[in-house]
Amino acid sequence: MCAAMASFFFIFMVLMFGVKTSKDARSSIQNGFWFFKYLLLIALTVGFFFIRSENLSTRMFFSVLL
Repeated sequence: MCAAMASFFFIFMVLMFGVKTSKDARSSIQNGFWFFKYLLLIALTVGFFFIRSENLSTRMFFSVLL
């Protein structure tokens, strides 16, 4: 769940970069679309369960060293 939440908020950080007011067209993504945001979060959570640990173990080891 932690990786899914981190990915979810990273996606929204990229989408919301540069939004200055609530009148911006992209601000409706931040303030609305709750069903789709929950659906995306659930999909990311389920998707991260299907990543094999063999594929990540070496990368995670070296990323912790950084």
